[in-house]
Amino acid sequence: MAKKKFLNKGGISDIIQKAKEQGQNSDTQIKENIVILEEFEKLIFPLSEEEFIQLEENIINEGCREPLVLWKQEEDKYALIDGHNRYKICQKHRIDFKIFVKDFEDVEVAKDWMINNQLGRRNVTEETKSWLRGLQYKREKKKQGWQVGQKDLVAENKGGKKPKRTVQILAEQHNVSSSTIQRDEKFVDAVDTLVGDDLELRKKILKKEIKIPKTQLTKLVEANPAGAKKVGNIIKKGKTWQEAVEKVGVQSEKTQTSPNIQKLKKEIFNNIEKAINKKDKKALEESIQSLSELKGLLFN
Repeated sequence: MAKKKFLNKGGISDIIQKAKEQGQNSDTQIKENIVILEEFEKLIFPLSEEEFIQLEENIINEGCREPLVLWKQEEDKYALIDGHNRYKICQKHRIDFKIFVKDFEDVEVAKDWMINNQLGRRNVTEETKSWLRGLQYKREKKKQGWQVGQKDLVAENKGGKKPKRTVQILAEQHNVSSSTIQRDEKFVDAVDTLVGDDLELRKKILKKEIKIPKTQLTKLVEANPAGAKKVGNIIKKGKTWQEAVEKVGVQSEKTQTSPNIQKLKKEIFNNIEKAINKKDKKALEESIQSLSELKGLLFN
């Protein structure tokens, strides 16, 4: 009987070392072929100057601990999906970084992942969350509107239960009311009308570096889109919202008289009553969210 040959410890170590070297070589090749696509970069909110400096100091002192997320699109091209700021810092200071190559079905699925990923972060403002939820709602409606409508029709014809609407699904996912999601959608349209292609201005508004009253902005865009664009152009030059509105000569609806105030007030009282009478925790959380929105309408 032929004797079995076993690798000695040195042989096993050689195999492990070669495997590590192959993995390192593969990672190096991937890192050399990272590409930044504009359609993905638009969904990333740049950090404020202070946040960027802090991140830069952390990476210099501790290294880049969180891996960059990539998507292989071609044989030798890897699109950056998450980690744009970290990548910029690492390139600047020649600091190595970890990578994670993730598979996506298509561009739209990749964008959905990016939006959800940012919504899950703790350091985003309420304005940013609102914009991201609104963008998600618009995207889901575009993708699912026809299909959901057909399912509704089939369910009605068969006497079955209607499936949940997209707005309801997102409201439950983000623990807010359906009306909040609908207001978020309007906020996206309003901000995009105001800033146009100026992503830097959008960043400053969503990070509250430039204060814009959400309800007044939405109402202005609905009533006078051209006037809103002029207001945006003036704000780009360093003027405040009120200064820009007065210079353009457009009417900005006062939040105190806005019907949204009454609507929020009704939602708050209804949800509080529901929470007390039915021990409904979700209703209480929705009332807290509505209170936060009311605060923004009254004091921003």
